[in-house]
Order: sequence, then structure tokens, then C-alpha cells
Amino acid sequence: MNHLHNSGKFMALWSIVMLVMLFISSGCGDEEDDVAVMTPRMIADVNKPGVVMITNVYKAKITVPSCTVSAEQSQRLMVQLSARMRQGELRSQQDVLNAYVSAIAQHPDQYLVPSAVQIKQDVEAGCMGSGFIVTQDGYIVTNAHVVCASDDNLKEILAQEGLQQIIKTNIQDFQRTLSGQGYSVSTDLLDSLRQAVIEFYAQHLQVTDIRQQVYASYAMGNRKEGIPCAVKKHGEPAPGKDIAILKAEKDDMPTVQLGDDSSLKAGDKMFVLGFPGAATFNQFLAQDGKLESSFTSGMLSARKAMENNWDVLQIDAAITHGNSGGPVLDETGHVVGVVTFGSLDEQGSMVQGMNFAIPVGIVKDFLKELGVKPEQGELTKQYHAAVEAFNQADYDAADEQFCELQKQSPDFPYIKEFLDEIKKKLNENQ
Repeated sequence: MNHLHNSGKFMALWSIVMLVMLFISSGCGDEEDDVAVMTPRMIADVNKPGVVMITNVYKAKITVPSCTVSAEQSQRLMVQLSARMRQGELRSQQDVLNAYVSAIAQHPDQYLVPSAVQIKQDVEAGCMGSGFIVTQDGYIVTNAHVVCASDDNLKEILAQEGLQQIIKTNIQDFQRTLSGQGYSVSTDLLDSLRQAVIEFYAQHLQVTDIRQQVYASYAMGNRKEGIPCAVKKHGEPAPGKDIAILKAEKDDMPTVQLGDDSSLKAGDKMFVLGFPGAATFNQFLAQDGKLESSFTSGMLSARKAMENNWDVLQIDAAITHGNSGGPVLDETGHVVGVVTFGSLDEQGSMVQGMNFAIPVGIVKDFLKELGVKPEQGELTKQYHAAVEAFNQADYDAADEQFCELQKQSPDFPYIKEFLDEIKKKLNENQ
């Protein structure tokens, strides 16, 4: 009897172990649900609301002298060109003019000098990139280079953007003068001269009263708005840790979930969401579509070492200017990296398939230093449940969930689009 009784205890214990093993292997735990592989469409649908366009606007007062050509240097140059013409190297007055303009364009610091005329103007310039929201109360991740410009770079941006009309007028006056005398200059030579004038202004520019405002924009119901953000923490542009943390003063914002990059290997599928300039501001596209993010895919090509003993992720998903700061997602729909820089060829053109992202572990370090814990809001959880119901073709449940979410947050992104699509599906099924 004792033997049978002990055996019963053994069998009961074995049964409990088997139940526990069955529970684990069947994937009933919450953690397993969190890392379920998603279809690409599902990855895009659940993450698009939390991906934002970042706009960085600088306003300033500038003072800059108008530029002119040094009379002394101009006279010396003409002597040299006359000698070349006598030697037969330059055969016409047009050749002399081209050589004259080319010399100024190649050596602006030698030929261009400030005049006595001072130009004073209020200017505005900016740049844009991508970002993603990690807390419902408005903490946003992007690149440092999107929201933080060095003094020299800021001057150049202001010279290029803020002084465009002045530079355009300078070049047009030059062209009119030449045209009146029966001469012309090639487009390439004019572009070189324009760049020389930009460099002159950037060198002599005095900037005061600089004001910066960063905005995060995403589709909100029928409204499109930019939400002011404060830069709470930032690293340094590449080769530094090119991360910035922003704070928008808004509640109930849609969020994305951060994942783990530590187990990523070459060949893993990667997805990118963001606002590439070529697609966002394409002249043939409607203005209403500019806040629709673009979704591209590829794979992890490698982990590459950076200076100062940290890694970047090399991906082949298509990105370009404007994608900077956007999320790189894995097959579970979690953020595993932040787009930071691409590769350029010898002509300065983007080389596709050679793009890089900062691992999400570095993002977590920045957030931890600020005492920020990334987490999903309740509205985002409801949105995910509604999207899942839609993708499972349970349109009645999806309709009910999206309508309830719309009541709670009329401006939550993409609800209207889903409700319109559900209406079509339900009509088709009747």
C-alpha cells in the first residue's frame, strides 16, 4: 500500500510538470504573444500612427555684407587671362569670360570681398526628418542631426535657405549684365558661382536672436497639425550616437513598442517607416498625402563596429533624406533600431542597400538617463486590438472597437480610414 501511495504521489507530481510544460509550449503566456511574428501589412498598420514627421525650424536676424569682386584681384586675373589669350590657349572673349567666372567660383575666398552695403533681414530656415512616439504623454525619439545643428552648419543652412532670394538676385543681375553685352555662361558654371556666393555669405554672416522650434506632425482625424516639442536630450551626429529625445506636451498619443536588438543576426527581416523627402514632397502628389509615412523592407546585412566601442546595424531597406530618425522594425513589429545615415558614392549620390541604424539598446540608455519608461497607452492597445480584428476579417468586431476608440479620441490617426474600409467590406458581404 505504501508503495502504491508513493507511486500516486509521483504520478500526481509528473502530471503537474506535464501541464506546466504543455502551457509553456502552447504559447499561452503573455510574453509569447508579445513577440508573435506579424505580416508586413500588420506591422505597418499597428505602427504608422506612432511614427511622426519631425520639422526643425530656425528663425533669426542676419546681417551680411553684399559681395563684390576685389578690383585688385580682378585686374591681376585679367592680366593672366590676356596672356593666355595671346598664347592661343583662350581663343575668344567668351573663353576669357568663362575662365574668369571659373576662377572666381573655384577660389571665392580670393576674389570675393565684402562691400560697404550691409544686408539686414529676418530669415527662416529648416529641415525635416522622422521620429516615433514611445510614451503616450509625448516622449519622441529621432536623430540628433535632425534637431541639433552646429554653429557652422546653422550659418550655412541660413545662408542657403534664408538668403535664397538675395543669392538668386545676385546671379540674375550677373546674367543680365552678361546678356546685355552678348555673352552667356553655362548652367554648370552658374551653379558653381552660386555655391561660391553661398560660401561667401556663410563666412561673413552675423546671426543674432536665434530661435528654434521643433514640431512633430502626424495625421490627426481630419486635421493635420504640428505639435511643438522640446529637445530633452541629444547625442552627437555620426560618428557619434545620433539620438535625440523630444517631449511634446500632449496626452493620449499613439505609441510604438521598443524591442531588443541583442539577438539580431544577418538575414533577419527589417522594416522601415518614415518620411523620405522624395516621396513626401513629390510635386505630383497631393498635399494631403504628405503625412502618410512610407513603408519599406529589407534585411539586416551586418552589425558594424563604430568608434568608441559600439555597433550600428547595416540594413538594405530603401531609405533616403527624410527617413533619418525613423524606426527600424523587426518581424514582431517592435522597434530594433533608428535610421541614422546612408552611404554616398563619389558623386555624392545615395548608395541604396548600404544604410545604417542605431540599435534600440542605445535609445533605451538615453531614455533611462531621463527617467523615461517607454510604454504603450491604453488607446494604442485598443487600436491594436481593432486592427487585429480587421486583419482577421472580423469586421463587426473591428467596427465596434474602432467606433469606441473614435468616441474616446476623435483625433486618433487612421481610424476614419479603417471605418471607411470596414463599411466597404460589410457592404460587399451583404
